[in-house]
Amino acid sequence: MTSYTRQMADFAAGLKLESIPQEVVARAKGIILDGIGCGLYGARVQWTEILAGVVRRLEPRGSGGFGYDPLFEPARERPGGRTFAQYGPAEKHAISHRGRAARRMSRLLRDLGF
Repeated sequence: MTSYTRQMADFAAGLKLESIPQEVVARAKGIILDGIGCGLYGARVQWTEILAGVVRRLEPRGSGGFGYDPLFEPARERPGGRTFAQYGPAEKHAISHRGRAARRMSRLLRDLGF
């Protein structure tokens, strides 16, 4: 059986812009522009600068993961507990937003016949 990832990749690779309904294209463009606008605005507000200063003072702990994983602790950790970079892949996947989304998406894909 072909994996969900492969099936979705094949579906996405075979998409043609003209086969996507105009309202879907318009909505996607709006979402992308909204994301860019939020990023541009958020880059200069005071709380973003405060957060950046706090992040710069954090000491990285752990070598797993990527990006900010060595700096941030999951909410279930006590202050000074393990960072995401100190979690194993399965443990991190169980609590991550990507893991939750993948589990929900797998049910949807199964219901759609993938």
